[in-house]
Amino acid sequence: MTTRILSLTIPLFLALAIAATADVAEAVPRVLSEVQLPNDARLEALKDLDGYFPFTPPASQAAWEKRAGRVRRQILVSQGLWPMPTRTPLNAVIHGTMDRGEYTVEKVYFESTPGFFVTGNLYRPKNVSGKTPGVLFAHGHWTDARLSESTDAELRRELADGEEVRNTRNGQRKDVGGRPDITRDTTDRCP
Repeated sequence: MTTRILSLTIPLFLALAIAATADVAEAVPRVLSEVQLPNDARLEALKDLDGYFPFTPPASQAAWEKRAGRVRRQILVSQGLWPMPTRTPLNAVIHGTMDRGEYTVEKVYFESTPGFFVTGNLYRPKNVSGKTPGVLFAHGHWTDARLSESTDAELRRELADGEEVRNTRNGQRKDVGGRPDITRDTTDRCP
């Protein structure tokens, strides 16, 4: 008997729910007609690298500054940095040092945000006075990463060739820090 009552009441409740929803849908006020879509950039065709997207630079210093503020905020929002998180101590640690004659290599890490550690090697020249340049080597994600070794001659050749990064999977060069790949034809680039 219970199953008979359920089999009769469920369709009744469904019919009432559908009728109530239809009444509510008709009662909701609309800003746009049912066939008109809102003017929203997210509803436009997706952009890809094959499109034409000209850049018109702002005409004045004030226009540049206004645009710079907007672009800066867009970047911060896209990276989850708006509002800016509270600054916390870096808790930097040097957990090992290797002596290489003219320089030392220090194994370091710090907390960029609580619980998120950034690791690297800090190369420091020895026997110098005053300010000197330093190199922070981020380990990256490739075979052997920080454990890969090159001879001094290989490193000098790579630096002389402007070769900071090599993709070890297929041997192809990558652009680094806005520096063009010197293995490609650059005749069409501005000096």
